[in-house]
This record gives sequence, structure tokens and C-alpha cells, in this order.
Amino acid sequence: MFSYYALAPFMFQRLGMSELLYGLGGVLLAVGSSLGAWTNRRLILAGWKTNRVMTLGVMLTLGGGIGVQLTQHSAWFVLPMIVVVFAFGLAIPHALGEALTAYKDRLGSAGALFGLTYYLMIGAGMWLAGWTQSLGGSVMVCGYVAVLIGWLWRPQVKASAALATDSAQG
Repeated sequence: MFSYYALAPFMFQRLGMSELLYGLGGVLLAVGSSLGAWTNRRLILAGWKTNRVMTLGVMLTLGGGIGVQLTQHSAWFVLPMIVVVFAFGLAIPHALGEALTAYKDRLGSAGALFGLTYYLMIGAGMWLAGWTQSLGGSVMVCGYVAVLIGWLWRPQVKASAALATDSAQG
């Protein structure tokens, strides 16, 4: 999402589009993010589990990144970017909530460390976007990293949650 704000102004300029359209694109992204958060709530009320919502978010991010990559030479790149911010609004609350579940007895420290990690990841994504000058490529790499982390991390999160529960009971 932050790669959009770093690269989109130049993409709009290269396409000969006005600053007003860039601003409208930002409004559309805000609507997409809000719809993601709203959909998140609706899915939870419908009984969806965290891992299912996060999987949907990661898949939408990958799909949106591919869409941005395919359309980056036209104004249509904004539409798949809306999918990306929708996925962000959908998955981020779950990612943070799930990560903090295993650390209930030290939420302040865990939240600070997760916040640091979050901003380091944003910084890495911004570096990637600046280095490659490819919005679609940056989003796809971030999506692939999210898939990899989810695939590698899931068993460890469950194991550390079980360990935290056992130690709290013991």
C-alpha cells in the first residue's frame, strides 16, 4: 500500500494524468481499505476463522499485485490496487491479533516489537519499490513473502500459543 504512495504520483505523471485524478485514486484506495475492514467484520460474524480470512487477504494481495503489474502502463492499475488495500483492511487486524494471542502476559512489549517489525517490513517494501520502480512487482513480492511467512509461521504460532497456555496453567 505504501509503495503506491511512493510510485503512483510518477505513474500518473508518466500517463499524463492530473493531480486531481491522483487524489481521486487515493480516495478510492481509502474506500477499498474501509470495505476490507467492513468485510472482515462481516466474515467474522458469519463464522469465518482467522486463518481463512488471512488466506483470503494474502491471495487477494497476490492477485492485486499481478493485476497492477499487468496494468501499470495504463490508468487501470488503480483498480487492482484497490483490491490490494481491500486485502490489507481485511487481513491486518487478524495478523496483529493472532500474533499477540500467544503473548497475553506481555502485550506491551510484544506490541512494541511487532510494531517495530511492521515498520521495518514497510521500510523494506518501500526500499524495494524505490529500487525496482515497479509498483506491481513490489506488491507481488510482498504478497509472496506473506504467503511464505504464513506457511512457515502457522505451526509455530499454534505451538507457542499452546506453550503459553500450558505455562499459564502449570
